[in-house]
Amino acid sequence: MKKWKILGQETVCDFKLFKFYRRDLLNPHKNSQHHFYVMETPDWINVIPVTSEGKIVMIRQYRAGTDEITIEIPGGVIDKKDASPEAAARRELEEETAYVSDNLSLLGAVHPNPSFMANTCYFVVAEGARPVGKTLFDPGEDIETFEMAPNELKQAIRSGKIKHALTVAALGLYFQ
Repeated sequence: MKKWKILGQETVCDFKLFKFYRRDLLNPHKNSQHHFYVMETPDWINVIPVTSEGKIVMIRQYRAGTDEITIEIPGGVIDKKDASPEAAARRELEEETAYVSDNLSLLGAVHPNPSFMANTCYFVVAEGARPVGKTLFDPGEDIETFEMAPNELKQAIRSGKIKHALTVAALGLYFQ
């Protein structure tokens, strides 16, 4: 299979956190042109904080998109000032949970929805996570932190109590 050729791109909307483009593409197999809409957003980080007791640090927060309170692992946008996904993970972990870790390692990465999104979400494991830092919530964040045992987490995913796709993907990689 050949990669499609980009013929042109036009900004449709420019929001602070993301942009939408109309991308004109040429299908090389059918020699036909098609229009697609692509969302460009910064890369993301999700952190799997593991305590010395083997529990996973989780967060609860309201999500406007689904109008629900969700159970997730900590995460957020990788800022330009972050030197690496691990650096962003360290920052987000403390900001959202007040936990810190000296042992962070990259677990993997996914494209959240490659049909229209142009970013990557990285998964980092933070071993030996401990609650000694200070939270620094973004203005729109209201987060509750708690710990779950691995067997409780697996059951919460199976039962649908945890539905956040990136959390499920990260934990799926972690537990395999």
